[in-house]
Amino acid sequence: MITRVNGSTDLIGNFTLIKSKNGLTYCDHFIRLRISQNFSSSVYLCKVAKSKILREQIISKFITTAGQKTVNQNHISSLLFPLPPLAEQHRIVAKIDQLMTLCDELEKQIDAAESKQTNLLNSLMAKV
Repeated sequence: MITRVNGSTDLIGNFTLIKSKNGLTYCDHFIRLRISQNFSSSVYLCKVAKSKILREQIISKFITTAGQKTVNQNHISSLLFPLPPLAEQHRIVAKIDQLMTLCDELEKQIDAAESKQTNLLNSLMAKV
């Protein structure tokens, strides 16, 4: 699903992967995108859609009315996606996931270090 209408620049044109095989009904604020799994990975497309190069393309196509930003099917169909072979798409997704896990671990370590630093500072200030 692609967010078609929203007031937020950050949300308009976002790709959301829907894994349900059941028939879904959705409002007109979304565009349904179905792709052949034979040549493209849905997960890959969702990740690429968050990239700077795709976000810039989407933002350049906005139509604004009454405070709402809109993209339409023609805008989405005109996007230029880097589309390597399917096996490479899977490798890229796996690498992104691996790096995001590493980033999450680093954030936890930074939070723990900051908490420890705060506790040490508070202890020191209590002694002063």
